[in-house]
Amino acid sequence: MMMTQEADLGNLTEMAEGLKAFVQQAAEEGFAAHEVEMEIWQRVLAMGRQAMGRFFDTQGEGDVGDSIEMPDGQQWQRLDEPHRRLYQSIFGPFELERVVYGTREGQKIELVPLDEAERNTQLIGKRGGLMREYIGYIERLEDGHAGKLQGNEVETTAAIRRRLGSAAKYLGKELVVQRVGDQLYFWEEGSPGAPKRRRRRRKAKSS
Repeated sequence: MMMTQEADLGNLTEMAEGLKAFVQQAAEEGFAAHEVEMEIWQRVLAMGRQAMGRFFDTQGEGDVGDSIEMPDGQQWQRLDEPHRRLYQSIFGPFELERVVYGTREGQKIELVPLDEAERNTQLIGKRGGLMREYIGYIERLEDGHAGKLQGNEVETTAAIRRRLGSAAKYLGKELVVQRVGDQLYFWEEGSPGAPKRRRRRRKAKSS
């Protein structure tokens, strides 16, 4: 692994030096600006892909041992078959292999350590604080009742709707959000006694 990382770093250094040399040559020989722009863009994309590849290689497959014990006492075993995931980046697609854990082969995958680590980064920092706040709004919902949030100049209804959507996705829930003026009402889809989704009536066209 160390040799691979050193080779990747060497390739990135060579690519950066090549870009620097190209820019100097283009200026001296009077290349057209649009041609220089396109060449720079292609080289930067290639460097980005190389760097992302190094990141994934360094990160590894998320192997944390033959088994893992969760805080609630459940113990899951490392499964033989890795979980393949296609990651679509701006530098192109990467097919990743993740070590997965569960009760046994053929049953539900209970834990993918790398995916879980990536998921938990959403709760870090200032944006993570907002995510935790909105997760709290959803988790405090009671069956048959809708939550309500008020939009204002600082936090618009569009921003609130977006954050509710992100929090619901994190929790793996389907959320219904309805706007009434500058207020947003929200509830979990399919919750017992929850309000029904309102549909706008179409006005009949006048002949």
